[in-house]
Amino acid sequence: MKYSIVIPAYNEAAAILNQLNLIKKYLLVYKINAEIILVNDGSSDNTKKEIEKFEFKNIIVINNISNLGYGKSIKIGVQNSSNDNIVIIDCDMSYPFQSINQLIAEYESGYDLVIAERKNLSKLDGYLKHILRNTFKIIVNYISGNNVPDPNSGFRIFNKNIFLKHINIISDGFSMSTSSLLTFIFERCHIKFIPIELNNRVGNSKIKLSRDTLRMLQTVIQVCLYFNPLKIFVSMFLFFLFLLFITFGLELILNQNLIYLKVFFGFFGFQFLSLGFISEILRKK
Repeated sequence: MKYSIVIPAYNEAAAILNQLNLIKKYLLVYKINAEIILVNDGSSDNTKKEIEKFEFKNIIVINNISNLGYGKSIKIGVQNSSNDNIVIIDCDMSYPFQSINQLIAEYESGYDLVIAERKNLSKLDGYLKHILRNTFKIIVNYISGNNVPDPNSGFRIFNKNIFLKHINIISDGFSMSTSSLLTFIFERCHIKFIPIELNNRVGNSKIKLSRDTLRMLQTVIQVCLYFNPLKIFVSMFLFFLFLLFITFGLELILNQNLIYLKVFFGFFGFQFLSLGFISEILRKK
């Protein structure tokens, strides 16, 4: 098989050349037929100059005029690729590219998406980041109906045509990883996770914890609304139903008639349930 390796880069001057040389080394070692598509996402440091030092016969360099985002850069790279099999990897040296042969072996056995699962994240994360990551993973597992051990991994191989089919609902930001994974899940694709040990990254992380966590959650809900809106609306109905039962309990404790709260929670609960059925009918048309 032929592969296109898409690498997004934003202010990665400290790592980009070493990462490219590492990728080149293992492409030769494993005799992988691949092109490299490097998308420089409007870097303001010396990333562009470092890229120019790299020598490889089959490389395409795309320089975004401004910073368009992690997901958008990957989309641009995929759209400019020549092959149907896409590898994406960050250029901060955190993912061990030498594991590419394991991912390729699984991919070529018949999977549509193979993801490098980061097994040592808990050791590298701070306490708050660890809690947020696990909470987010629980939400993704619930919405997708699958056990997803690492929804945000940035090292994976996937089928280009499936990715392009839903490119408009895949995020332009850091939640590209999760949103694209969900599209593969809802398309009932064959997905495999391969455990790897993550390295310490070179340079500073571009992710803002609170901002990007909220954006990721928003993206997950948007993708679910596109593929399975009933699940979101039924969840909201159950939430308001729970609040309604809490209100009945409060009435017994306080010995008061909380009629307005009961009407409020009941009304909105059934509104969400109705919207769920309507959206499901419209989706299937």
